[in-house]
Amino acid sequence: MKARLSALKTLIKVTQGQSLPSALSNTPVSDQDEALRKALCVGVCRWHVYLQNQLSTFLKKPLKKKDQDIQLILLLGLYQLHWLNIPDYAAINETTELAKSRKKIWAKKLINAVLQQAKTEDLKPQTGNAPKSPVFPEWFQSHIQSHWSQAIPDITQAHLQAAATTLRINPTKTSRIDYLAQLASAGIQGTLGQLSEMAITLEKPPDITTLPGFSDGLFAVQDESAQLASSFLDLQPGLRVLDACAAPGGKSLSILETCPDIDALVLLEKDAARAKKIEENLARHQIETSRYRLYVTDATQTNSKWQQTDYDRILLDAPCSASGITRRHPDILLLRKPEDIPALAEQQRQLLHHLWPHLKPGGLLLYATCSILPAENSEQISHFLNTTPDAHLMPLPPLASSIPMSNATGLQILPSPSGPDGFYYALLKKVP
Repeated sequence: MKARLSALKTLIKVTQGQSLPSALSNTPVSDQDEALRKALCVGVCRWHVYLQNQLSTFLKKPLKKKDQDIQLILLLGLYQLHWLNIPDYAAINETTELAKSRKKIWAKKLINAVLQQAKTEDLKPQTGNAPKSPVFPEWFQSHIQSHWSQAIPDITQAHLQAAATTLRINPTKTSRIDYLAQLASAGIQGTLGQLSEMAITLEKPPDITTLPGFSDGLFAVQDESAQLASSFLDLQPGLRVLDACAAPGGKSLSILETCPDIDALVLLEKDAARAKKIEENLARHQIETSRYRLYVTDATQTNSKWQQTDYDRILLDAPCSASGITRRHPDILLLRKPEDIPALAEQQRQLLHHLWPHLKPGGLLLYATCSILPAENSEQISHFLNTTPDAHLMPLPPLASSIPMSNATGLQILPSPSGPDGFYYALLKKVP
């Protein structure tokens, strides 16, 4: 009961606009209840649209807006009945009792009746089969239908499963082959990545802290798509590099480990708490503070200290819809609204506009997002190229992989069930 009640409180916070990680951390629960609470929250977020569609078939009329908490209780019940290994009687009885916590005793009869009926249905799609109703919000489904209709099955199946754990080995301390051998000696199965030359994918999600070399900085956890940034930047000794939206620091760490002899790395992060997270992440990987300079500032601000020099390389990992990583953060599609996309695109335009003057002639700017929406990606870069005479789109190295992707303008990697996250890259050169 405590796990379910905590899950309900957590999901209410998510529907009110909190991210799932934040809502989980702000809703205390005992250690013994945490696994069930998290499974319920992640599952209901991942299947939210689908569960809502299925629930509507059991209700004679939609619930009122003031009773959205009762709807969440019903979604929790449906998820337990068909996705978790919980006896029907326990799922139904414990979930029905949640109505008391909302002081809505009248809803117990409704919840019990719906769940009793639903337990006889086969709601969960078989692995690999297309769900019987949509799993994405209508606005998002429309976007991917317009641009990636052939890839919809892959995008859907990728969203509906937990993300794999992928490591990026530290090339200054080990190699993939050597580290795979260390994993094998510890009884852990891993495979070489498909896109990145530094990636290892683990077959089963581990406790990261127990992996060989955790305390020695032999690896970092980073999806394969994100790992490509440091290789696309064409890093060389002696270059000055700017990471313009640096939190949580994974790409900054990759830059420092891929090319330890760069002249300087400057990091920008406007949120102080996220900037602190960067420092903690780099310190955990034994990166001395003398190797980088971190400014807590917005990259669009003028007259900042970081602007006193120009840069050979700029990485702009731009704020975006995060629509390419919904399997990793399944609350995204509950939090995102269609009106967010134009606002994010404008923010991305402003960042490109303010950063470009600080790139040296002949220098490279790598634009990246974890989005699969063209408005944030290929359309954004096409507009920038059309309005910036000294910007030239550079080809990116070919990737030997069967992972679905597009090279129309830049590189769009699409989510796939056995592949990496959805990601976009465009490499721009300032023509002297």
